[in-house]
Amino acid sequence: MKELTKRIYFLLRAGALRLLPRPAKGTLPEREDLRILVIRLDRLGDLILSTPVFRILRNSFPKAVIHALVTEANADLIGGDPNLNAVLTYKGFNPARAALRDRYDLVIDLINSHELKTALLTRSLNAPYSIGFDVKSRGVFFTDPVRPSAQRKHFVEFIPDILSPLGLSIEKGLEPRLYVKDAQIKAGASFLSLKGIETRDFVISIHPGGFYASQRWPREYFAGLIGMINAYRPKAKFLLLGSAIERRLIDDIFRSLEYTTANSTAVRGENGTGAVAALLSLSGLFIGNNSGLLHAAAALKVPTVSFMGPTVPWLWRPRGPAERNIVFRKELLCSPCNKGQCAEHSCMRSITPGEVFAALKPLLDRLMEEA
Repeated sequence: MKELTKRIYFLLRAGALRLLPRPAKGTLPEREDLRILVIRLDRLGDLILSTPVFRILRNSFPKAVIHALVTEANADLIGGDPNLNAVLTYKGFNPARAALRDRYDLVIDLINSHELKTALLTRSLNAPYSIGFDVKSRGVFFTDPVRPSAQRKHFVEFIPDILSPLGLSIEKGLEPRLYVKDAQIKAGASFLSLKGIETRDFVISIHPGGFYASQRWPREYFAGLIGMINAYRPKAKFLLLGSAIERRLIDDIFRSLEYTTANSTAVRGENGTGAVAALLSLSGLFIGNNSGLLHAAAALKVPTVSFMGPTVPWLWRPRGPAERNIVFRKELLCSPCNKGQCAEHSCMRSITPGEVFAALKPLLDRLMEEA
């Protein structure tokens, strides 16, 4: 019934959107000092995986003014990106429209879904040239709508699609990258020092959270794995990371560790995204679920160990060499289901701490010897 309701909704919506006047076919102004706005108002991981767009635009238009419009929570994460002239925070549709209208030659809406908010915002900014994905008829709001490829490919591999109207040569450079400010790294090192963790220590950052419950490896499995690593490598230090809404999860795991290791500390959402990125950059290894922090670690070239259950693997695997980014996933008939909730959770529960520890030992040995 739910699927039928969705189909009817999109049919009705398509009919209504066809009645709207389409913006005039765009022509990119022929000058070097373009003013470009890139809009990305969704979650942390989506923003991180979109960072190659900034680099490609800067390389293609070196004298352009390039701004990114992102959520207030994520703005600090990309504040150090040298490819951007400014990072703007979204504080509501009407304030954004009033502040940004008629300011840009080109607006790029990066969201690849049926949602309309950013498409409507793009249209309202009155740019002579605008690009966005045409999903479920939302292309009516852009001068140059792009139909996303139907191929099974990684999130970043849709970037050439969205930039295709610009005629750019994109042969490489699709790897996400984060730039952490020196001041943030210094503050992160000071924070860890207060917790008894020094820069010379080998730090394993652990994120047991995730946007959906179905994405999370069981908390007791995380505690068990930390105990195994601590027994094997007692000099390793553990940093538990989580957002404010993951406070209880972090605290439950942290309390259970008091009996197995004194080498742990926890960050329970007190810090912004830029500060957390700094802590990740000071880590030698990241262990966690498929989440924004996983993609942040991979973008910072920190080796990762992650768990994937209902998540679509070809779309969301961490980018980077497979030998430095180990993904645990079970080939079950029901996976990937892409569901947010699951009563059985077999795809994650069948990944045991013992098998994870056995598989990561060679990587851990190599990393700690290199440190």
